[in-house]
Amino acid sequence: MPRLFQSIASQQFNNHHQIDWLIVDDGSSDQTAAVVARFVIPAALTLSYVKVPHGGKHRALNEGFKRATGDWVLIVDSDDWVNPGGLLKACSAIEQAQALGALLIQLPLTVPKASRQYCFDKPNRLLNFSERIAEEPHFDSSLIFSQALMSLRFPTFEGEYFLAESALLFQLKNNQMLYISNAIAVSAEYQPDGLSAKMLTNRIQSSVGCMHVYKQQLAINIPLNWRLQSFVNFGRFWWHTVIRGKKPITPNGTLQWLVLLVSWPITLYDCYLENRFPSHDRCK
Repeated sequence: MPRLFQSIASQQFNNHHQIDWLIVDDGSSDQTAAVVARFVIPAALTLSYVKVPHGGKHRALNEGFKRATGDWVLIVDSDDWVNPGGLLKACSAIEQAQALGALLIQLPLTVPKASRQYCFDKPNRLLNFSERIAEEPHFDSSLIFSQALMSLRFPTFEGEYFLAESALLFQLKNNQMLYISNAIAVSAEYQPDGLSAKMLTNRIQSSVGCMHVYKQQLAINIPLNWRLQSFVNFGRFWWHTVIRGKKPITPNGTLQWLVLLVSWPITLYDCYLENRFPSHDRCK
């Protein structure tokens, strides 16, 4: 948090932009409130802090969407930081999005320790989410939402604390709302005990939400290879749901029932990996 704060406070703010930083503390036990209280806030920045019961990042984002008052909202994780000049780049992207009538912006992230910097193949164009899946490489990115989308909410599933961001983005599937630009505003540092490092564990423990995501993906127009992968993953997490004693989503159609036979061995292999490597994701 101190690194993120310094990266925001040191930005060269445009006089035409007021920056409101809303911190949603997802039930942390690391004295986040005390750390935030020591921040010295510059004049161009206002800060709000709210602590909510632990429910996972998607529930924290739901709370943030409910409370956000700005015209546009940039999502930044607490272990990430804003690059020098990053907010001005974000504001420039917002101006382009407004000119095009876009309501959602995706920007690539800088990952300093990664061997490769991902970027979009054909930046600066409008896409819907199914086109994003089909036409662009898949990697984490910064999301900037228009206030017009603040009524969106992640679905929640009892006893589950992880849900992929695509569960929200799928709700945009019928609209040309996704603006893609190669401007980079934020850097990310993946933590050894973070969401990405424990992706397999998180998905197994939140298997109903995973099924929901893949069922959504099967409902849109995506390439054949992604459709087949989605069928298998739906069945894979159907079995994880049964193994964990939860109620799975009912398969829709003969093919989704048949794919359960194919996906059962993958579920068993997941369980083997999870028992052998409980802290790391060894499965794509």
